[in-house]
Amino acid sequence: GIADGPLASTEAARAGRIIPSDDTLSFLGPLGLSSALGCVPTSMDERMRATIQLLAGLGITTCSDLRGLGRGPVCERFGDVGQRLWTLASGGDVVVPLGVRAHSDLSVERDIDSGGERIETMTIPVTRAADELSGRLFRAGLVSHTLRIDVTDGGGSSRTRTWSGCDLSVSADIALRVRWTLTGWMSATQGPSGEVRSIRLTACDPHPGDSASALWGRGHREADVSRSAVRIQGLAGPDALLMPRVQGGYDPRSRVVMAPWGAGEALRSRSGAWEGAVSKPPATLFEEPVPVRLTASIGAGSDVCVDQRGALTAPPAYLCAGRSAHRESDRCDALAGLVGPARIRSVAGPWPVAGRWWEGERARAYMRATLEDGRVVLLVWSGGEWMVEGLDE
Repeated sequence: GIADGPLASTEAARAGRIIPSDDTLSFLGPLGLSSALGCVPTSMDERMRATIQLLAGLGITTCSDLRGLGRGPVCERFGDVGQRLWTLASGGDVVVPLGVRAHSDLSVERDIDSGGERIETMTIPVTRAADELSGRLFRAGLVSHTLRIDVTDGGGSSRTRTWSGCDLSVSADIALRVRWTLTGWMSATQGPSGEVRSIRLTACDPHPGDSASALWGRGHREADVSRSAVRIQGLAGPDALLMPRVQGGYDPRSRVVMAPWGAGEALRSRSGAWEGAVSKPPATLFEEPVPVRLTASIGAGSDVCVDQRGALTAPPAYLCAGRSAHRESDRCDALAGLVGPARIRSVAGPWPVAGRWWEGERARAYMRATLEDGRVVLLVWSGGEWMVEGLDE
C-alpha cells in the first residue's frame, strides 16, 4: 500500500491500496482515532489513549470528527498529544529527530508451572527472568529506565504496572519491583482469581548509552538516593515512599499528586488549555480545606454566597470560622484569629470553574481575599459553602 503520512500508509498497506495525495483526507475520514495508537512512541502511548478515550466521550471518534474541531483548539487543549493526533489524522508526516535510532521494547516472559499462589515460591523464575532481561540489555548495549510488568493468573485475570526511574541493568532491582507488584495485587480487594501462571517483563524505550538521570545528578549521589529509596520501599512496601508530582489542573489541589517512588502513573498534561484555572498557587496549601463563612456584616442572616451566574450575592466584609471552629489541626493554627470575625480588606474574583464535568467534578468558584492583617487566603465555593484552600502570609 502507498499513501501520505504514517497513519494513511499503514492503513493503505493493510487494505492493499494506493491512495493518491488528493484522496488522503477522505481515506482517513471514517478511520477511528484508535488506529493512531500504532503510530506514536511508547512514551506517549498512555497519554494518547487517555486523550482518545476523552474525545470518544464527547462524540469525537473518527479522524474527520477531530479535524472538524480545528487544529488550533485541539493543540491548545491537548498539547503535544493533540498535535501528534491532529498530524496523523490529517495525513501529515511525523518528524523523527536525526541521529536517534529507534529500538523496540525488550520483553522476557516466564510461565509459572506450580507455586503461583505464594510469592516465595515464585522467587526462582522471577530472578531468572530479571537476569535474562538485564543481560539482554547489556549484550545489546542498551539502557532503559522504565519497566512494565504484566502478570496473568489461571483465571484469565491480569495485572499491569509500570515502574519508571529504575536501573534495569541491575537484575536485583527488577526482581524487587516484580515482588512489589505481586504483593500489591495479592493484597488488593480484587486480587488474582487463581494461581499466577505467567510473568512478562518489558524494558520500555531502550536506547544506546550509559545509564543517566538528570533528577539527582550523576554518579554516587544518584546511586545513594536510589538505593535508599529502594531500601525503604523494600522494608515498608512500595507505597511507603511517596513523591509529589505536578500535573495539569484547574486549581492548586488537583495539580499535585503523590505517587510512589519509581511508579509510572499517567498524569494529566500540563500543556493545553485549562480555561478558568487558578493561576498563582498559594504559598501554603492545606492538606484538607478549612470550612469558613463570609458575611456582609456581623450578625446572623448576612452570609455571602455565589449565585448561579457565578457572582457574589453581596460584598463580603468579614471572614468567620465555619463548622470546625475548634483547633483540631495545624491548619486551624495557621488561620489563627478566624475563630472571631476577621475583616476583609479586598477581594479578587470569584472565578467560576466548571471543571471536568464529564469526569464527575463538581462546579466551583475560587476567590482571593486580603484580610486586614495583610494575609491573603484562597477561598473556594463548592457544595454551598466556603472553604479556605491555602494561605499567603
